[in-house]
Amino acid sequence: MTIDAAAHPRPSGTRRIRRVLLVGLAALLAMIGYQAPVTASPPQAGAATTQPAGLYAPKGRPQAAGAPQSLASAATQFFYAQGADTRGSSHPTGAQATLTVHRPALRGDYHSLAELAVRSADLQDIVEVGWAVKPGLFGDTQPRVFVYHWVNGGETCYNGCGFVATNPALLGSVLPVGSQRQVVINHVVAGTDRWTISIGPPGAVQQIGYFPDSLWGSTFTEPDRVQVFGEVAAVSSQPCARMGTGGFPTATSGARIYAVSFLGPGAPAVNLATQAPTPAFYGVVRTSATSLRYGGPGAYPGVPPPGSACKVVVPYVLNDSRTVADLRVRQAGLVPVFTGAGGPGEPWVDSQSPAPFTEAAPGSEVRMHLRSGPIP
Repeated sequence: MTIDAAAHPRPSGTRRIRRVLLVGLAALLAMIGYQAPVTASPPQAGAATTQPAGLYAPKGRPQAAGAPQSLASAATQFFYAQGADTRGSSHPTGAQATLTVHRPALRGDYHSLAELAVRSADLQDIVEVGWAVKPGLFGDTQPRVFVYHWVNGGETCYNGCGFVATNPALLGSVLPVGSQRQVVINHVVAGTDRWTISIGPPGAVQQIGYFPDSLWGSTFTEPDRVQVFGEVAAVSSQPCARMGTGGFPTATSGARIYAVSFLGPGAPAVNLATQAPTPAFYGVVRTSATSLRYGGPGAYPGVPPPGSACKVVVPYVLNDSRTVADLRVRQAGLVPVFTGAGGPGEPWVDSQSPAPFTEAAPGSEVRMHLRSGPIP
């Protein structure tokens, strides 16, 4: 996995900076993604020019609220906390919602995201927009803008596969943690009939681009259902990743999705029905007819145990005393192993393996070589 230094800041001090320079480049180059490298997708036949080509990676498709929830294949398993409503007899043109932006820790899983989706009556055609922490796709652990769509129940790819980016700078852009973003999906009949997608601070959205109706053979032209949800893609049935803020939601805390509404003349009022199929891992609390809080810690609120599929971050202990290094490594769920001679005064850590900020399985060893005397 790619670990952002901003998420795990280095210790201060010029001596430690010099140490980081000695190990940092090699460690960063050694880090790997959570999944096999993604590949650019070819344009779909008959689709508009694809900007950009788009990338394939795991993406889930939650069931309608109230329907049985099943996990995906053993390769990627999906977990949700969601709210949804249907249009009834009216004919809206789209939907909108406002999402709070977070940076949930993945701890070895593929992604954690939040989104707005509109779906067809048979639930097979979908347009989606939101933010995702997905290092295997984006190369870091920042929350970034994504779009996605499904055609007749078939998967496509992120940020492409026929999507026309009219504002490419917004597509895949980093969103500030703690901010709020209004997301809008609306069907437009003019020139190229299309599903337009917009995002921005509440009341100041900008269009990202659109999916042309030709991607669906012009058969998907109005939303039957609106859905808003958090989603985790995990490597096993015991998810490691946090969702939202990483804590279970209450009426006053947790990640928020609010101001959910249908769009268009005569659009019906939204009355969300909520669902959290795995409440031991992730929860949802309806706070009004148009808003909810969601999130959770996954299967392991604390340090994941040895033998789990989860990963933990190796702490930076270079130049720490043996006592401090021992405590920090144990707190991370790892086993300290020391080598090297002592001497006058308490020894300090001269080198460590694995390198700082990389990931390791819980219960694995961190080997540290000790030196004594002045720290250079």
